[in-house]
Amino acid sequence: MSRISLELVNLYKYYGRILALEDINLKVEKGELLTILGPSGSGKSTLLKIIGGFEEPTRGEVYINGELMNGVPPYRRPTSMVFQDLALFPHLNVFNNIAYGLKIRKKPLNEIRSKVREVAELLHIEELLDRKVTQLSGGQQQRVALARSLIIEPEILLLDEPLGPLDVKLRKEMQLELRRIQRKLNSTWVYVTHDHEEAIVMSDRVAILNSGNIIDVGTIREIYERPKNRFVAEFLGETNIIECIVDSVEDNVFTAFCGDLKIEGEASRKLEKGEKIQVMIRPEKIKIIHHPPPANKNTASGKIVEIIYKGAYSDLKIEVDDSKIFTVKTFEPIYQVGEKVFIKWDSRDVTVISG
Repeated sequence: MSRISLELVNLYKYYGRILALEDINLKVEKGELLTILGPSGSGKSTLLKIIGGFEEPTRGEVYINGELMNGVPPYRRPTSMVFQDLALFPHLNVFNNIAYGLKIRKKPLNEIRSKVREVAELLHIEELLDRKVTQLSGGQQQRVALARSLIIEPEILLLDEPLGPLDVKLRKEMQLELRRIQRKLNSTWVYVTHDHEEAIVMSDRVAILNSGNIIDVGTIREIYERPKNRFVAEFLGETNIIECIVDSVEDNVFTAFCGDLKIEGEASRKLEKGEKIQVMIRPEKIKIIHHPPPANKNTASGKIVEIIYKGAYSDLKIEVDDSKIFTVKTFEPIYQVGEKVFIKWDSRDVTVISG
């Protein structure tokens, strides 16, 4: 039996002459939470609507459990969608909002009552069933919208930035709550967001979407530590990207010169002597030391030109070679602007990326 719940094949979407999605190919396994992550206008919501049947692709196929879904309307697909604006019915109370999908399927009243109670308990809103949705907080409304989608037991749950309207504290709480529910149900979710921290917390895998193209797919650790290109590297958080020229390659280990810096790293692809490359080193991978290092590679000396306090840690901006600025994450509140320091990093934390 196939483990693939959703498959998108050579998917394109045009609006007139505007290309919104280009050659999308993606597989989602049963029980997986896959996040589609990208900036505003990248095509995330359009892709989700095509999966749910609210939009038709210009060409390409959508398969759910191996069955072609092209032309199948939303109410006949084994999917349910939580919209960004939640789309609750203000004239109905919580019970009837949640029960809506079962009522239009003409389920028996006893079954409706039982399932509403079951899903309400799962989402900790069983005490709210008699309230009007207009009397609820943002977080409570979000749970009602989720309950309304889950009660019909969809094969795939689609979520379009459902936490967008919530404040930061509540967003973080709901991220953990949603992940708990998804794991408990072992259901397949496709989750859209532009927030990389949300993707890091919630996802089994992430698909990075930009300008209508999927440019990277993998676990969040794979993409964060070994991004395919500069856009992915920078979109997933602050990083140091340095232009270098390859000096030597031996046994899959390269050395390169970046001005006066000598950098050694593991080659993820074939490199040639004299080739111009970009290397990435994440700020948390760089260590500050207080004495000159013995090695002449993967080290540098510099001056702290800025300290950005972020609560539990600080970002230090360190000027190296009078031109390059390294960002270094530190948990030690002992540094001063103007202070001279030495930095070092491991060759395993040097990643070659595309432009």
